[in-house]
Amino acid sequence: MPCCAWSSRGSNLKQPQRHYGMTSPISLAPPKDVDCIHTQKVVEVMKAFGVFEDEEELNHSSNLAANSLQHSI
Repeated sequence: MPCCAWSSRGSNLKQPQRHYGMTSPISLAPPKDVDCIHTQKVVEVMKAFGVFEDEEELNHSSNLAANSLQHSI
């Protein structure tokens, strides 16, 4: 089961490259298999310590922050 978003590596190379952030990326190469393994291990450790937020929890936190900002203005 692939843990990275680059599950179909070949097809992503033909799409236009987007750059996010203030500086250009260090590398445009897709992650290696070992990168995906290390990412999965970090996620597992974060979950074990209770500091990992999945997408649903992140959206909930963002909504709470946005609501509190609206009420404070």
